[in-house]
Amino acid sequence: MTITTLSRRELNQDVSRARKVSRSGPVIIADRGKPAHVLLSIARGFCWCTSLRTTACSQSAQRA
Repeated sequence: MTITTLSRRELNQDVSRARKVSRSGPVIIADRGKPAHVLLSIARGFCWCTSLRTTACSQSAQRA
């Protein structure tokens, strides 16, 4: 997994590049040099959400 950082300006100038890069890992979008947003492919986004739910469910079960 490759993490890429783009400035807000770079994103605005070349959105298709950001979309292509997001297939191989998250794209951090910086605003004035500070991370502000993350662009993920839908597949990676669903995997991330699923892993959060699984982790939350297993942690709840351990507390019970």
